[in-house]
Amino acid sequence: MRLGMKALLGFLAAALVQPGVVAQSGDKEQRDSGRYGLAADCTHDDTWLNCKVSVRDLVYDNILFTDWKVSAKLDGALSNTIGFEGHPAQGKPQQVAVTVGMVEGSQNSPLAKVAVQVHEGENLIQDHALTFPAPSAAH
Repeated sequence: MRLGMKALLGFLAAALVQPGVVAQSGDKEQRDSGRYGLAADCTHDDTWLNCKVSVRDLVYDNILFTDWKVSAKLDGALSNTIGFEGHPAQGKPQQVAVTVGMVEGSQNSPLAKVAVQVHEGENLIQDHALTFPAPSAAH
């Protein structure tokens, strides 16, 4: 079964608006606008919710990261987080984390959650989440 997550793109696109630079391989850094859109394409089997997450720069219209795999167990036992660091022109580096997991206490009507948090140093500056119906771990 395929769970459509296209709404996530619009929801999170406006959420991450700090200008920055994303470090690339080697010594070279590629400047980005700091305005990101995230998309998650999720599927599941009997045990796992698997999402492929992509990050796009909304101003320069280029893909920064594509098809990162993030998974969570449908019974809520495990979740997974991926992240990247941006380097704004002013201020501290920003750590962006994307987490896929199950909402606690939703066993009767299971809900999956994709969450995005942005930290600047030790300060949480943005925290967004999208929940959606998920299949039960026991079919």
